[in-house]
Amino acid sequence: PLHCVGLIRTLAHLRAPHQAPLPVISGPGTRTPDTEDDGNPMAQKLFVGGLSYDTTNESLHRFFAEAGTVVSASVITDQFSGRSKGFGFVEMSTNEEAQKAVSHLDGRELDGRRVKVEIARPKTEGGGRRDARPGGGGRGGGGGRGGWR
Repeated sequence: PLHCVGLIRTLAHLRAPHQAPLPVISGPGTRTPDTEDDGNPMAQKLFVGGLSYDTTNESLHRFFAEAGTVVSASVITDQFSGRSKGFGFVEMSTNEEAQKAVSHLDGRELDGRRVKVEIARPKTEGGGRRDARPGGGGRGGGGGRGGWR
């Protein structure tokens, strides 16, 4: 146990807290947060809400093609019924095209419904609703007998 303490002290000295972070090197073949491995701009994913149950992947793709190159477009469906859940995701080829899609298409009508278009947020641990509260479902009140007085 005593030799472990010495080792820990030695390792602690290897990384001094005053050291500056390593420089970011970019160029062909390097990856930065907004580029693919080949140096090309990374696709930007958009969340699309308020979709009609009649909207298909194809109609969603055509709608977003007005703003630029669509990498993918998918309407999210219920795994059991196959029915649309009323939202989907679209990937645009560049951040600029994604921003253009948000500014030009948010609030526009698609298949009879006004859609909400925004930059998709990263998936969180456990999935689920963004506004979900910890502790599960929330039905308040008593069980029919007595109740609150």
